Formats: sequence, structure tokens, C-alpha cells
Amino acid sequence: MMYLRLFVSLLVAILFLALGDSHIAQAKTCNQRWGFICCVKGDGTGLEIPKDDFEIPKDDFEIPNNDFEIPKDDKLPKLEKDLPKKHIPQSKIAKPEVNMGKLIQIGINIAKGTATVDNYFLFAYANAVDENFTEAGNRYSQALKLAVKNNDIEGQAIASNNLGELHVKMGNLEEATSQLTLAREMYQSLGNDERVGEVDKRLVKIQKLLQVNPSERDLYQFPIQLDPSRIKFPR
Repeated sequence: MMYLRLFVSLLVAILFLALGDSHIAQAKTCNQRWGFICCVKGDGTGLEIPKDDFEIPKDDFEIPNNDFEIPKDDKLPKLEKDLPKKHIPQSKIAKPEVNMGKLIQIGINIAKGTATVDNYFLFAYANAVDENFTEAGNRYSQALKLAVKNNDIEGQAIASNNLGELHVKMGNLEEATSQLTLAREMYQSLGNDERVGEVDKRLVKIQKLLQVNPSERDLYQFPIQLDPSRIKFPR
């Protein structure tokens, strides 16, 4: 799960860079050069501060050597000798398979408005996993619009389903019901009985939420169930 969240954050960062929005990409880069400490913001501006201003007297951090003496009898293990040796085939070692060049190109295509439905799905899903529900909703809306234009019924079903799920998380239960109902109809037209059954269960749960006027905490704890069937990571 940690790997997934790190990868998702990377996807979002790539999109922000592709959009060229310095307000969104609020990252700060700090490095040392020459005799100054230079803090450079995302917009390229910075403030140079003399390095000497950050000098700290060494005496403040002196630690008696005796505190860290190790008795001669206490020998540290030699890892190459004491640890069991086991050959791990290269085929068993996980290697990154995502093509970063293609991933960046997808971000550029989205920024230019030339992305495919599946491109929008990828970045929408990334934002949703990162709990950036507003941005995810924007991407799913773009995917839905393009799917309608292309007469892509499956794309429309997935986009409507996932928009409905996001509306639940944002507290828009009536809109969530509307979107999920549309998704159900399209799944049914495609003969996808499994998805129809899953959407039916979601609609029942949402109706129960409508009856109790849920709090923000209740909505936050309500699990989101996106349809990831057309998420394609670039290889």
C-alpha cells in the first residue's frame, strides 16, 4: 500500500509539472553552492543567505567518546559470514515496469486536451487514491465527456460509476445516486451483470445514508469502490 501511495503521489506530481502550475507544485528545492545556502522556490526565485550565519559552535554538540565505547569482547557480527546466504533468482526481484517517459507524455496530453479516455482514467484514479477527490472528479468528468463523444459506452459507465463514488465521499448523495443509476443502466446495456449487482448494492447503502443524514466523519469512513477495469499503467 505504501508503494502504491508513493507511486500515486508521483503521478500527481508529473501532472502538476505538465500543467506548469507553480502554485500547485509548491515543492521547494534547497541546495548548497559556493559559500552560500541557497533556497530556491518552485518559481525559481530564492534568497541567498551567507553560510556563516548558520554556523553552530562545535562545543554544543561534543559528546564524550567514552559514552560510545564498545567492550573489546563484544564483537559485531560479520554480515557476509553470519547471515545465511540464499540466492534469489533475478526473475523473483521486483523491478519497476512503468515507462516514465510515457507517463510524462500522458500528463502533457492531458494538459493539452489531447488525452484518451483511459489517460483521464489513470490520472483520475491516481488523484482518488491520494484522496484529492475534487481533482479526481474533474478528470472523470473529462473522461465522461470524451467517452460520450466517442460513443464509448463502457467508458461512460466507468466514468459515471466513479463520479458517483466520489460524490458520496464529498457528501453529494443525491448526485451520487443519479450518477450510479446512469452507470447501472450502461453496465446493464453491456451485459455486465456483475457490475450491475455491485452498483445495486451501492445504491442501497447510499439510500440508508440519506435516511440518517450522515456526518463528515461517516462519509469519510464510507469505503470508496472505484471501477479500475480500464486503468492502464504505461509500459
